[in-house]
Order: sequence, then structure tokens, then C-alpha cells
Amino acid sequence: MHEVIVKQVNYRSTEDLHIWNNFVNNNNGSCFNYLQWQSILIQSYNANPINIMVCENDTIVGVVSGYFTNKNKFFFVKKGILGFEFGFNNFLSDSLIRNLGFNEQYSVFSSKKTSIILDIGNGEEYVWRKIRRETRKDVRKGVKNNLIIERGWFFLDQFYKVYVDNMIQNSASIHSKKYFIELAEKLGKKAALFVVLDNSKVIAGMVVLYSETIAEFYIGAWNRKYAKKSPYTFMYWNAIVDAIKKGMERVDMGESKIDSGTYKYKINFGGRAVFNESFYVNKINKNIAPNIGTVRKFVLNRIKHILSFKIFKRIKRYYLMNARKNNKIV
Repeated sequence: MHEVIVKQVNYRSTEDLHIWNNFVNNNNGSCFNYLQWQSILIQSYNANPINIMVCENDTIVGVVSGYFTNKNKFFFVKKGILGFEFGFNNFLSDSLIRNLGFNEQYSVFSSKKTSIILDIGNGEEYVWRKIRRETRKDVRKGVKNNLIIERGWFFLDQFYKVYVDNMIQNSASIHSKKYFIELAEKLGKKAALFVVLDNSKVIAGMVVLYSETIAEFYIGAWNRKYAKKSPYTFMYWNAIVDAIKKGMERVDMGESKIDSGTYKYKINFGGRAVFNESFYVNKINKNIAPNIGTVRKFVLNRIKHILSFKIFKRIKRYYLMNARKNNKIV
């Protein structure tokens, strides 16, 4: 008989932290699965994280990480569900909603997203040969232009300015600087900031996360004025080389839409597309009139269009930072 036990876990418990993270490490988990994210979410966004450990016959069969935002929306952490075996699957389908405090009108849904995975276990020379000629040319362009790669969180202030400008140009939600500070402090060696310098000026940067076997390219940005020097491609390659030296087996270059420009750019590094399941909570029956969502999307698009004018840059920044605060964080 399967005896399934559900336990809510707190990062303040040293024992729970050790047991949880050991399970992640022993099951090829992502850095996003580590329990430290609980503290990062609380300190940087005042979110209410929920971390649930599922055990079957005294053996851990899965972990679930998610959080409520200030507007009481519930999101799962990116790659925040890790598990296997009968008991865990049964728990996901039947009892997770009750443990989160939702009623029977809600259920767990999933959507497919595409990550580009680069296998690096065969070493630097092998990975270099798999990269397309145009991409190798862009890496060399960075070298020819005397770009310098550095790593260290003491570059955060300079990187953050590049990052914010990049997000505003793309009308994308912006993380607070405190989020990066907490991420660096709580994850320690599991997180690194790479930057590209041109005459001591930061023109590109990227946060890379590490689990036992996977390096994950998380948040990146670059100054488009320096496009001819190919700083982003130069940075990607150097971060890949660093992951090889660390003994990582794979690089997760991040999610992108199939056949989009970003997707093709990452595929050029010799990676392969892998489908990830992204989980979220929603009502089982969506009886809301379909045009309400359309109207909301139309209004938001008009707001973004108005804010695209430079005169509204400060207002746009405020809007994009609050969009992150009240919606999906990780």
C-alpha cells in the first residue's frame, strides 16, 4: 500500500534544507529547485513561498516550489516541480490544490516550453566544432575588438543599468536590484554574474546559475550600441567554457519560441531543443466571456505603446517593475 506524506518545508530548518537540496542534487535537478529560493522571494518581493516535500513510504518522491504574489496569484517556480513515482503523480493530480489552499474549482495545468540544451561533457574542442561558422566568427570578433570577460557581483551596479535599459527597450518586466543582491547572497557559488567590458565599461552581462550538473543562462542584457563587436556571443562562449571547466554536463541556454530569432541564435551554438513543462494553477471551467481577455490585452498593448515614447521612460520603468512584482517572478 502506498502511504503518501506531504510536508511543508521551511528554509530556516537546516535539516530540511539539507534533505531537500540533496534530493535535488541526486535527481539532476535545476538550480531553480533549491530551497534557497524561498528566502530570495521573501526578501526581494515579499512573496509568500510554498515548498512542499512529498514522501512515499518514508522516501522522498518529489518536491514542489511555488509562491503567492502580493495580489494572491499563485505561480510555480520555473522548473519548480521535480519528482517521480506513483505517489507523487497522484499527489499532483489530486491533493496539491488542497495543500495550497485552493478549492475544487481549481486544478494544476501545464504548458510546454522549449529550452535549448547544449551538451558539453565532451570538452571545449568538441563543443567549438559543433558551433556554426557564423557564430564562431562572432566570438572571434569579440576577441579582435579587445573585449574582456569578467565575473563578479561587484559589477552589479553597472550591469543593472544595462539590464534596465534593455528591458525598457523590450517592454519586458524588470527585476528590482534587491532581487539580484538576494540571489547572489543566498545562492553563493551557485550563481555568478558574467560581464563583458569594452575599455572598462560594462556593455553586456548575464547571470548564470549552477546545479550539480547543469549551468543555466538565466538573465542577460547587452548594450545594442555595441552590436558590431558581438559582445553577447562573446559572453555566451566564455560562459560555456567556464561551465566546461567546472565539470558541468549541460548548459541550459534558456527558453525561446520555436523558429524565433532567439531560438535560431541559440541553436547555432550546437544545442538541441528540449520541451519543458511549465505548471500553473487555474480554474477548471473558464466561463469568463472570451472577449474580456482580448479587451484586457488590447488595453495593455495601448499602454505599452504610449510608454514607448522616451518622454515616458521613468513611468515605463515604474510600470515594468510593478508588473514583475505582481506577476510571475521566477
